[in-house]
Amino acid sequence: MSARITGTHTVTGSRRASGLPPLVRPPRRRLACAVLVLLCAAVVSAGPVAASGKAAQNAAGDGPLHVVSDSAVYCPKTGMVHFKLRFDHRPDFRTVDQAGWRRDSFQYSIVGDGTQPFPQKYDAIVRGDELTLRGSKGLLPIRRSEPSDPGPATGGWGPRRAVVPLRLRHSVVTFSAPLSVLSDHSTDGRFAYELQILNFGTEVDFITKESVVRSC
Repeated sequence: MSARITGTHTVTGSRRASGLPPLVRPPRRRLACAVLVLLCAAVVSAGPVAASGKAAQNAAGDGPLHVVSDSAVYCPKTGMVHFKLRFDHRPDFRTVDQAGWRRDSFQYSIVGDGTQPFPQKYDAIVRGDELTLRGSKGLLPIRRSEPSDPGPATGGWGPRRAVVPLRLRHSVVTFSAPLSVLSDHSTDGRFAYELQILNFGTEVDFITKESVVRSC
């Protein structure tokens, strides 16, 4: 995917009256040096644009999405887990390719029993691939890991456990879900999770973390 960078660079020079008689010309060596100086100035001026590639691509939101920070905080008073996910640029959850893969997507896999094989070790799968978004608000499905649902948008995961509201503010995604929806094993709000970031179905970031418990 190539960055779309536009820029203009103009090298300007000033002409001064030489004061020489009309038939007298400046020496050729001096003229050649002046041309060389102007060419060098043009190369130096154009250099930063040609070298800005990846940074400009990410600033424009054209590069793969990466996580800057994320958290999953359990509030004992309400029984809710609050997720916050900050990216390096605003995600594009709407654009899809011919195969139906989204430009940007994410998935949380909530670990219930890490001693179990795949996919039994997961209690819940938070499905960014099934997110419906209108403006800055959306609905985010959460599924069981099994038995596999044959539906076209399920990714092969199990039946839905819940659908929760989501907010997108520039590069920050926030949503909350009851602990009982996320985990069949945790009673104190502590659980491990895996976070995948996808670009047209290809994993570009992978994080393993644990939730934290805080009063609210």
